[in-house]
Amino acid sequence: MRCPDCGTEVPQDASFCVRCGRQMRNAPFVSSHRMMGTKDAAAGTKSERRTIVLIAAIVAVVIVLPIVLAAIMYVMVLGFGNEDDYTPAAYLGRTSVADGYKFTFSSPSRDVYWSDVTIRLSDGYDFVSWDPVSSDLDGGSASTHSYTLEALGEDLQVWLNVTDNAGNGLIDNGDYFTLTAGGGTDFVWGVAYEVMVIYQPTGESICTIIFSE
Repeated sequence: MRCPDCGTEVPQDASFCVRCGRQMRNAPFVSSHRMMGTKDAAAGTKSERRTIVLIAAIVAVVIVLPIVLAAIMYVMVLGFGNEDDYTPAAYLGRTSVADGYKFTFSSPSRDVYWSDVTIRLSDGYDFVSWDPVSSDLDGGSASTHSYTLEALGEDLQVWLNVTDNAGNGLIDNGDYFTLTAGGGTDFVWGVAYEVMVIYQPTGESICTIIFSE
């Protein structure tokens, strides 16, 4: 087939002359109805996609969000649980008094009630313990309470006396207790004694001190 304008030989299926650009055949006709149908189909496809995305988002909120919130709450419970879940700490100093020793608290890491602790004295073989009661010491002013005489082995009987300087039932900086020998006994020379203040909710030591005569 030749171009009627310039006479250039062009392929039979060519739409334009490769030399002068003359249109060699009419462009295919597409009806407006067909074009509208194509546009409507495309619009319908987009609408369906938007619906699917919306449904997926709703499912994510309804199912995934509660799981995420539950995980956050679980982590918060582990990391910021009740104060009873961990053992506080304090320093315990020792000085000599008549027939025994005075043990003074300093720098407690947080509030601890006397009722939450057990005071234990051990000689390496046996031990005795006392459970102070906050209500014995919360009279609103400095108060001292004596607890029962306990026998540690065959050679020592010990009194516990607890002093709460503020009278608030809490172990505060400067509060103290004494362990004194009674019943005609005395602390035995050369024996390594251990005093431990145990936090009852966890069963762990708040502070420990080892001493000997």
